[in-house]
Amino acid sequence: MKERKYVRHKPLKVNMEHTWCKILKEIVEHDCRFSKYFTMNEKEFDFKETISKEVKLEARKTAFELYNPKMRS
Repeated sequence: MKERKYVRHKPLKVNMEHTWCKILKEIVEHDCRFSKYFTMNEKEFDFKETISKEVKLEARKTAFELYNPKMRS
């Protein structure tokens, strides 16, 4: 099951009232590395449509393997 958690994808819902969302939007709009792969509007953060399924899957797999914090109880 663990290997399959990164396979499914849906855009990250954002709320622009939160500071971290405003900062993320600023990064996506002004950092060439982020703007190459991601898009963000007032409601969602997601991969650009031009990014292939293979690249998206590899990115999600890498993120899952390198950053998968334990849930707080």
